[in-house]
Amino acid sequence: GFTCKAGVNLKAASSNTDIIYIADSSSSGSTTNTGYELDPGESLFINIINMNLIAHRAKSSTQVLSYIAT
Repeated sequence: GFTCKAGVNLKAASSNTDIIYIADSSSSGSTTNTGYELDPGESLFINIINMNLIAHRAKSSTQVLSYIAT
């Protein structure tokens, strides 16, 4: 995992066609509609120490999620 000083900024691509769900990494399983909903074009900053602590899911594998960690 990548260790952060401040956190990570996540952004769903504006060209996405579905919601990306952001959850803590302990949320395992095949359920794709659990967590914070990140709509196409939306961004979210998470104050977190290690990126291994978060997970993302989407119904389609073509969705794009970009990040910048600080």
